[in-house]
Amino acid sequence: MLSATLLSVNWLVYIYAVVTSNIVETSLGYFINPLVSVFLGMIFLSERLRPMQWIAIIIALSGIAIQLIYYGAVPWIALTLACSFGTYGLLRKNLGLPSVLGLALETLVILPFALLGLLWFYSTGNMAFASVNVQTDVLLVMGGVVTSFPLLCFAAAVTRLSLINIGMFQYIAPSLSLVVAVVMYDEPFGIDRIITFTCIWIALTIFTGETIYYHRRLARRTDVDI
Repeated sequence: MLSATLLSVNWLVYIYAVVTSNIVETSLGYFINPLVSVFLGMIFLSERLRPMQWIAIIIALSGIAIQLIYYGAVPWIALTLACSFGTYGLLRKNLGLPSVLGLALETLVILPFALLGLLWFYSTGNMAFASVNVQTDVLLVMGGVVTSFPLLCFAAAVTRLSLINIGMFQYIAPSLSLVVAVVMYDEPFGIDRIITFTCIWIALTIFTGETIYYHRRLARRTDVDI
């Protein structure tokens, strides 16, 4: 029930941000999310960072700090998205359920509240599904598919990888969101955000390169021992 609640909060805040033209802030939130996963892994799962990984994390935090200073206020959309999904990943890792089964159970928990929401929209005349046009209906259905499929992949990966590695892979999605926000929806992308995202991409490059080097060195050491 807790993981379903966190998932619902994440979805609702994300959709709110999209329809209010805050896609760049959602991107910032999902850039912060891997850092949340890293710290949760350290606190609750006794995962440890190597020296170069610490440097990468410090660079990423510096970029986020610049963004927070520039905002002059707490970016609640970004922080809510980061903390809710980071905690969700921790819960799913500890539950150890198969990805399809876990998502099915979460969906069943959410279903009664979703049905109540649909009834409320219908009663107030705000129901979009089956009342606008066929194209809107198809897009709404496809929205469900593109929401659930990545979650299935995430749930399958989170039981196989450390939270630290999961966290760093999650930089791919917000990079795509950033491109969509700036190129397709013409959202502002000033010097402050350029600095922030540059710091994060540098951190990702260092973290990924160090991880590849570490595992290759470990593999060579194993071959020598054999």
